[in-house]
Amino acid sequence: MSKQRVFHSLHFIMTAGILVLAVSFPVFPNIAVAQEEAPVIEDEIYEEADYAYGTVSSISPTSLVLSEYDIDSDQFLEVSYQIAPDVELFNIESIADIKNGDEVDVDFITENDQKVVVGLSLYEETGTEEEV
Repeated sequence: MSKQRVFHSLHFIMTAGILVLAVSFPVFPNIAVAQEEAPVIEDEIYEEADYAYGTVSSISPTSLVLSEYDIDSDQFLEVSYQIAPDVELFNIESIADIKNGDEVDVDFITENDQKVVVGLSLYEETGTEEEV
C-alpha cells in the first residue's frame, strides 16, 4: 500500500469520526458531558415560608421568642413563634442545644395569625477573622 493511500484512509477515518461526534453531541448531550447535578430540594413548605433572624430571648420545646431588629421602627422587638413538631433542624441535634442569647435563623409560616417555625438553624461564626 502506498503512503498516499494510507494517508487518505487515515484522513477518511478521522473525518468520519469527527462527523459522528458532531452529529452525536446535539442528539446525545449527556453522553458528551458526564456531570452530576446537585439535588434540588423541592419542599412546598419552604416555598411559602418567610425568614427571620434574631437573638433567642426564651425557648422551650414548643415555642421561641426572638429579639429581632425592626428596620421600620429602628429598634429591637420581641417576636413570638410556635415551633412545629416536625421542625427541620440545621447545625444542631435538638432544640435543647439552643440557649438564651444564641443567634438563630428561622424559616416560618403563618397559620391563624401565629408564626410557626418550620426550619431552625443555629448561627455559627465562620472564624475567618484573625484572632489577636
